[in-house]
Amino acid sequence: MPQVSPKPSTLVGPIAMFRGKAYAADVLLDGQVALCASEPADGFEVTALGRYRRVVQMADLDELFEMVVGGTVQGLPVRAADVVPTKQGQGLWVSYTGHVALLAEGLGLTKIDAGLYETAVAPDALADQETLQETPASWAAAVRGGR
Repeated sequence: MPQVSPKPSTLVGPIAMFRGKAYAADVLLDGQVALCASEPADGFEVTALGRYRRVVQMADLDELFEMVVGGTVQGLPVRAADVVPTKQGQGLWVSYTGHVALLAEGLGLTKIDAGLYETAVAPDALADQETLQETPASWAAAVRGGR
């Protein structure tokens, strides 16, 4: 199994565009967002996990959204969760979104938990790719509110 990168994923969860750069984000209370970076950056503090964090007002963001990258691998429906290093170079860490354990196990996916199967694949193994950018109305209003 490949080692999962300690850097935050920009394929799952909230993504904040701040000063032209994309960051994994946590939406906090009171209109604030915690930005997460894997390397030091201006205004960021190191966390216990060795990542870097900066809290900003939602109104100061360029954009706030969630990415959904899905498709199929060998006919099985999956969602891409992260970009990971593999022996062949960069790969995608995917989670099976179907409900047939025998199919997932038959294709060699790793069982992570009951009904949860994951694996790393080459980027070109993701067929029928569909990428959606979703923005909850409350996020859009809060980001626009600062303009």
